[in-house]
Amino acid sequence: MINHYRACLVLVLIMLTLTLTIYEVQGQELNALEVVVMDNDGKLRPNIEVIIANETFRKSFKSGTNGIAVFRLLSPGRYAISVIIEGIRVGYTEVDFPSMQRVELKLQLGALKCKIVDVDGYPVEGLSITIRSESGKITKTGKTASDGIIVINDLPFSSLPGIGKYFLSAKLQNLTVINKVIDYPVPSADSLEVVAEVAKLGIKISDASGDPLQGGELLLLAKNYSASFQVKDGEVMIGEMPTSNIAGTYTAKIVLKYPAFGKNLEVLSDTFMLERYTNKTYTIDVDKLVINILDEENNPVSGIKVLLQSAKFGNLTYSLTGRDGKATFSVLPYSIGPYGAGEYEVVIIKDNNAISMFKFSFTPTQTSISHTLYRKEVTLRFVKPNNEPLNGALIKLRDPLTGASSEAVTDENGVAVFRVIPGRQIYSVTYLGDVVESGEINIMQEQAVIIVKGVDINVVLKIIDWFGLPVKDLEIVAYKGGEKLQVTKEGVGEYSIIAPSRGIITIDIYQDGNIIERRRILVIEPAIETIRLRGISMAGRLMSMDTVATIIASIFFVFTLAFSVVLFLKKARPRPAEKK
Repeated sequence: MINHYRACLVLVLIMLTLTLTIYEVQGQELNALEVVVMDNDGKLRPNIEVIIANETFRKSFKSGTNGIAVFRLLSPGRYAISVIIEGIRVGYTEVDFPSMQRVELKLQLGALKCKIVDVDGYPVEGLSITIRSESGKITKTGKTASDGIIVINDLPFSSLPGIGKYFLSAKLQNLTVINKVIDYPVPSADSLEVVAEVAKLGIKISDASGDPLQGGELLLLAKNYSASFQVKDGEVMIGEMPTSNIAGTYTAKIVLKYPAFGKNLEVLSDTFMLERYTNKTYTIDVDKLVINILDEENNPVSGIKVLLQSAKFGNLTYSLTGRDGKATFSVLPYSIGPYGAGEYEVVIIKDNNAISMFKFSFTPTQTSISHTLYRKEVTLRFVKPNNEPLNGALIKLRDPLTGASSEAVTDENGVAVFRVIPGRQIYSVTYLGDVVESGEINIMQEQAVIIVKGVDINVVLKIIDWFGLPVKDLEIVAYKGGEKLQVTKEGVGEYSIIAPSRGIITIDIYQDGNIIERRRILVIEPAIETIRLRGISMAGRLMSMDTVATIIASIFFVFTLAFSVVLFLKKARPRPAEKK
């Protein structure tokens, strides 16, 4: 009986616990309020801070990814629900809880979609747009896309307190191209089309031959507007410009730049009104010019600087001749016309020296000009270091710019005559089969003297023995290229040799008519050469090491023999005790 009682008691406790648990869960569900947040377009808005409050209670919670903010454990009563963005209350409602457990809060903000077009109805790309509320509390900016569309999100309604009408504006430099007042939301279901006071402008520029202008700058100037554009292949990428209704009359100026001398040349000026989509084409009085530089044989001369000066602008530009002898000027104003440069003067420069000049007038009938550079006869005199003429030397000249070369042989006065284009020349002097001199000379005068240091080179020869003592009574014979050279005795063991040119000389050393040594020496400049012989100088003569060794051995043998005889005799002499 007791066991049945205990079982009934346990069952009652279990049922009571389940009842209390269910009641608690139901109480929690009854105490939860869901607020569904959406904007004016009906889109659920996540991450929006929702505030719930009454006289004694205030709490905020952010909407989740599903746009729902959940408030739990609320006490029964009436609550105010609101959303505040940028200091503006954009959403408000009231709810009786728990009779209302789910409520939709529609915010009084949304996205304003505008399409910006120009006066011709074409979309305007990249235009900076500003929208500002009448109160100044809301300011938003953005740029139009390639289709002219701009979307401004989270824009509070104009009807909200502290908002009022919106001012939609855009500027290009200091000119206002859009100034529109709107109420948001707008009646349009799709987008609000706004016309900007701009129009497309296209400009093409060609030279006098009808080819696209290469380089230059286009300036567009109006009362309160200015812009500059680079000309590329005869076209200027301009895009939308303020119309003349707000900018006034436009002036288009084309300027050519010559950076070598910092010159900017205005070659065209035109005024026009921009009211609609406009294409303009200009042909200016400039053209290409080729100047051919030739020598007397009608061969092209390369590497020559061609400087152009004009009567109106002074030093203007320059170009270098190529392997074909042509100096090309791609954009050059004519001499005539309102923007003409006047008569041109051409200065031919080689190695920073003006070697020729001529004048011409550039007109539409010209496309190229030829000019002949005449060679100049120059006399080059080559002398030895002692100022004696160098006769019979082969002289070679090479122009490092043009590549032209020539050669001549000096006469008895050391003179060689050439015909060259003035300027730098690389020269070499070959004498007795060796290159004895080379260098560079800037030939601007008709005569020049060149000292050749690589001839008649004095070599002092010192002859010493094995111990460094001078050796006398020797005969020295020197040769170069099979030619016997002059040898002069200067002192004991010292000789002077005059080498006619740089190169290898052969030296033979004789004693008593027999050659005892042969040496070869490279001669480049005056020098002192020492030759150490294998031997010893004795009584002014050179004794070979073998002879010296023989003499020493003989002396040693004689000394040894004498010592042996003395020792023998001393042993053979009778002792005093034995004499009776």
